[in-house]
Amino acid sequence: MKQEMLLGKLVAADVNARISVSDEEAQDYYDENPDFCKSEARVRASQIFVRDEQKAKDLKERLDQGEDFAKLAREASIGPEKARGGDLGWVSRQTMPEPLDQTLFRLAAGNTSPVIKSAYGFHILKVTETQRARARNFDACKGDIAATLRAEKENEAFTAWLSALKAKAVIKKE
Repeated sequence: MKQEMLLGKLVAADVNARISVSDEEAQDYYDENPDFCKSEARVRASQIFVRDEQKAKDLKERLDQGEDFAKLAREASIGPEKARGGDLGWVSRQTMPEPLDQTLFRLAAGNTSPVIKSAYGFHILKVTETQRARARNFDACKGDIAATLRAEKENEAFTAWLSALKAKAVIKKE
């Protein structure tokens, strides 16, 4: 561990200290890689998950009568998100199994799905927020681009540095 730390310090002082990324390089990367700064559409969703179809239908009926989704999720759901009131957090496309994914991205914020059957059981989904796909401008994305370019340059510089050390090394066979 001590040797690794020393090697890390040596590389940082000998190799990485000389590396910088200019604004022009970052702008060129931004122009050449337009997808780098795009974010996908996503939704913030919650679910109630049960194995029994009749229980799922009963829960959906209770939701339709105005009961609180989070409260019912804590009471009846068997999913790991039960403790958070069914909150799944932010979900991107193609993260959930197919019937759930399709439903999530068709629902408007605040709406609850019908009972959905999957290979795992029965689900009721609720979308609380939606974010459409969007592209960040250069200023918002500049830090991410600079970090990516710096990492690439550091890898190249390390490889060149290591090759130079190998070329200078004198190996004697006794």
